[in-house]
Amino acid sequence: MSAICSSAVRVGIVGGGIGGSSAAYFVRQLFKEDADIQLYEQNRIGGRLDMEEVNDHWFESGGSIIHTKNKYMMDFIDKFGLQRRPDSDDTFGLCDGQQLLFVSSSWSFVTMAKLFWRYGYDVIKLQRLVSAMLLKFSSIYNLLDSGAAYDTVEDLIMAMDPSLIKLMGLPLSQYLKLSGLQPGFVEEMVTAATLTNYGQRPDIHAFVGMVALAGAANELTAVMGGNYQVAVKAVEESGATVRKERVEKIKFTGDAYLVTSADGGGAPQTQVFDIVIVAAPQTADHAPIVWEGLPVPLHFPGRYHNLSVTFVDGELRPGALAASSLPEDILCSAGCAEFNSIGRVRPVSGAQAPHAVHKVFSNAPLSAPQLDALFAARRRERRLSWLAYPSYGVGAPLGNFTLRDNLYYLNSVEAAASAMEMSVVAARNVANMAFARWYNRPPPDMRRFEHTEL
Repeated sequence: MSAICSSAVRVGIVGGGIGGSSAAYFVRQLFKEDADIQLYEQNRIGGRLDMEEVNDHWFESGGSIIHTKNKYMMDFIDKFGLQRRPDSDDTFGLCDGQQLLFVSSSWSFVTMAKLFWRYGYDVIKLQRLVSAMLLKFSSIYNLLDSGAAYDTVEDLIMAMDPSLIKLMGLPLSQYLKLSGLQPGFVEEMVTAATLTNYGQRPDIHAFVGMVALAGAANELTAVMGGNYQVAVKAVEESGATVRKERVEKIKFTGDAYLVTSADGGGAPQTQVFDIVIVAAPQTADHAPIVWEGLPVPLHFPGRYHNLSVTFVDGELRPGALAASSLPEDILCSAGCAEFNSIGRVRPVSGAQAPHAVHKVFSNAPLSAPQLDALFAARRRERRLSWLAYPSYGVGAPLGNFTLRDNLYYLNSVEAAASAMEMSVVAARNVANMAFARWYNRPPPDMRRFEHTEL
């Protein structure tokens, strides 16, 4: 990359997760050397693409799967020369908290036969619904790559296909019922997918519910060494200056933005920016940035859903679920209360861990007696608790990407769905808008709002 010119536009990006890092990458691709990019990330680059160490091996603790039809993430993996981890053919079981209701086979055709026996054609119906949604979603790539940009989340989703915005006004369970799926299938298989991927049940809105179901499909991959590397490589490619500081305040002066930050060791520092992209959650229950000088106060709707993750180096107790042996992954159906899923996980290195390590998702921290009931032996455990993704109520307000001139909020997209690809799509959209507005080139109106059926 050539040297940055002295009159370069000053771009500040708050947050170094996959959204902020890919925003830095796209800003560089559009502005070339005419941008001085500074990225604020107090912790490690990658944000919620994080890892946890257990017995000298590292395991994904945050975003752990990438759908192979997620164009931008897959392009990043290839472009940055990253290696994919080989897929694992783990068996899975559905449980109601007391016993196993269904157990897959290591033979895929046997699993499909068992699914047909229990659920009939609902399996095929669901596959078709997910495929149809992924096809509609994929239409956004050509639009964004051609320079299109959208001020609001609603406009972005409408640009994919107008039918998709209707999904946010329906509970997933109702949408699937209208699509001909049986209640038993929703209570078991669908609940397992939404609990595993979002810690919430099928009363979430149908758009994010379908994203959860896509994440339960077979066309999944991950990055050897950890998914966070996508974010690290994106920042490196952008040439951004990384500031390991926490942003405390953003003040609008009338023609620029003053960003005040602190690293915990010295006096706060203030930098001046022409464009600011906020790529860190700002919601009613989690808004750490103080805003000053804006003519209209900012309002960030929504709240985040707390998730507990427990890594356990130990052996599952088969009798806990009234079974003589257990599959590698245990997914919870409608009857579960204490945990959402238990999965045997493999190190990000692809190596074989000396002992079985399980990752337990739950909506509240599990007590020692609860873990004792699940595990016959616990050699070691690590506990995490964090605001992983929003609570997805039906009809929740969708926010704006553009907060005011040259000020953008990337995480608005999470009201539709929190996923790596959604954040990268939002990053490309915001970069397009920032570029077009800075050079007074309105982005092309390329929305496709013709009516299609759900």
